[in-house]
Amino acid sequence: MPVRVALVGIGSRGDVQPYIALGQRFVDGGHPTTLVTTQEFAPLARSHGIEVEEVPVSVQAFISNPTTSRAIEGGGLIRSFLKFREISASARQATGEAVSRVTAKADVLVVGFGAVALAHAVKSLTGIPVVRAYNVPITSTSAFPGVLFPRLSMRPRSLTHRIGHWLTNQAVWMLAGSGGGSARKRLSPFAPPLLSAAEDDPIAYGISRHVLPRPTDWPSGATMDGFWFAREPETWTPPADLEAFIAAGNEPVYVGFGSMASESSQALTRHVVEATQATGVRVVLHQGWAGLGNGVLPAHVHLVGSVPHSWLFPRMAAIVHHGGACTTASAFRAGRPQVVVPFHGDQPFWGLVANQTGVAPRPLPRRSVTTMSLAQALTSVSASRHVVRAAEIGRLIATEDGCGTTVNRVLGSITRQTI
Repeated sequence: MPVRVALVGIGSRGDVQPYIALGQRFVDGGHPTTLVTTQEFAPLARSHGIEVEEVPVSVQAFISNPTTSRAIEGGGLIRSFLKFREISASARQATGEAVSRVTAKADVLVVGFGAVALAHAVKSLTGIPVVRAYNVPITSTSAFPGVLFPRLSMRPRSLTHRIGHWLTNQAVWMLAGSGGGSARKRLSPFAPPLLSAAEDDPIAYGISRHVLPRPTDWPSGATMDGFWFAREPETWTPPADLEAFIAAGNEPVYVGFGSMASESSQALTRHVVEATQATGVRVVLHQGWAGLGNGVLPAHVHLVGSVPHSWLFPRMAAIVHHGGACTTASAFRAGRPQVVVPFHGDQPFWGLVANQTGVAPRPLPRRSVTTMSLAQALTSVSASRHVVRAAEIGRLIATEDGCGTTVNRVLGSITRQTI
């Protein structure tokens, strides 16, 4: 019997795409699925066969704003957090109204961070099961640091990790759950003042256990299901000029920073061009929201727009990226070594994970990027230990079916009524 599924994915493309992957798998199984997301990602979701309830907010316009890009690029955790809280506040009422509409005709709600504040209210007021599905680990543990505080350093380390998780959870609640708005007040008049990731509701994590082993001190309801990857539409074909560039020489290196905006895109482009030239590396440069690659580029650099990571990354010698959870997952799956250049948020955490997993040298923070530092990172990432380990991790991830595991878990919640 078909199950009517409502999904909520709010944020940058890397925040939304995992829920498109889940939605695609629900649709494959004959379950009508609607995704609540912002306007710029509605076409992407529809191209994967998913119905969309649009939130009339542009995340790209906000991130590309100069004050926001300055905060993201060099303002540190607090400044970038405050800027993202602004867009969260502006989108909260519209998101609440959209969630109200889709849950009125849904059998289950699957929520990401964008609807964390509404999860309890939906369950209490509508009676439908609510599944928390995240691709960033926020359940408290002594095994690894809180995702927003990976470098918090105190003794004992196990206590430091738990403090970092507590701080991360409060930050998530402040970002996604604080403040008013008539829609949220109507739907959630008694939302909890603090977010605890160890509440009764189980959490399905779209993370591979081969990258981040499931902590033994997690509650039984928190699971590592495996990364969530979408299939590309059958109509997609690679650009002929990109195929020709890849085939024309040694495997290039991919350089791209996804949805990260940059006020210094020209300087960043120059560092990439000069560092790859100095190391004799060909490069596929992703323009991204930062607008990299404007102007005339040398022959060893090929500029691209949006290209599926599932096709592109396995054809690269290494992946230089910002450390977003979705891009990091794609790089791990491709079995290619990585250089992580974190800008803000959870990106330093994923840079640390990539390094500790053995597929990457130490992260190179965006504020530390120069021609010399990037050239050194490109030299380091080619070391055989990173290449071998990355290939090994890629083979292990290929054996997982994260979407299938999570979808079965969600469907099981309908009959058990325990989530």
